[in-house]
Amino acid sequence: MDAIKALNDLMAAYRKNITLHNATIVDHLKKFDAKLSLLEIKSNNLWQMKVELRKDMDWWIHQFIMPAQADYDVASVDIFNIPDEFHEDALNIVMNIGNQIGYPVSPKMIQDIYSETLRRKNTNEFPWSKTLVVRFRKVTYKWEFLRAYRKFITILINAGSAERRKIPKRHNHIQVQHVVSHVGMRDKTPNERYRYIFLDDHIGPFVRRLYRQVSKHCEAHSIPYLWVNNSKIYVRKKKSDPAIRIKKLSHMHMIKSLFKKYTKHRED
Repeated sequence: MDAIKALNDLMAAYRKNITLHNATIVDHLKKFDAKLSLLEIKSNNLWQMKVELRKDMDWWIHQFIMPAQADYDVASVDIFNIPDEFHEDALNIVMNIGNQIGYPVSPKMIQDIYSETLRRKNTNEFPWSKTLVVRFRKVTYKWEFLRAYRKFITILINAGSAERRKIPKRHNHIQVQHVVSHVGMRDKTPNERYRYIFLDDHIGPFVRRLYRQVSKHCEAHSIPYLWVNNSKIYVRKKKSDPAIRIKKLSHMHMIKSLFKKYTKHRED
């Protein structure tokens, strides 16, 4: 009997301990659930703050940064596909290309020059290349430089040589060998991966990002005319339609209505 009583007392003690442990576990679970709920609330608040900050950042970009960038880039030109292994002085490259195309460029005409190294998607054709961004002191210098370049290219195209017929279907390009002796690149173009240098109106990083988004939207909605002029993006449905300037990402979703709304070219 004493043994049975002792066993019952032991079982009762175990049950009491288990009850206490269960109560403790339940209490911890309640506290954990409360903290989890608090974390979820904070997470939602942080997400909302992130959304608001993104909106604010986009607003600042489009209200201040993009206009300032466009004003800064309005007199700039991109010189694409300079082979990265050639380390010729950037000013000499610009001046020598100017001499080659018949538009001499002096250092006094240039405000700034800097380079960007770009990674090409087609690594077999253009592994690494350098883009020179040339900012002229006047917009007129930029357009005179580009007009001389395009005139130079037109003359080459009209020459109609067999070599010219191999050139890709792009109007604004110049063969590296045409500027080899002048630019100082030396006559080294392995597997012709750097044969063509391209010049075009400069597009800053924010405008470039917007341009890519608008380009996808235009392709999806069969809008064939999309271009950049003085770091400003324009679209047009038909040749006879007014040119519409796209200033914000939100304009991508209003392109169709914009064509109906605008009756004349706006460049505000």
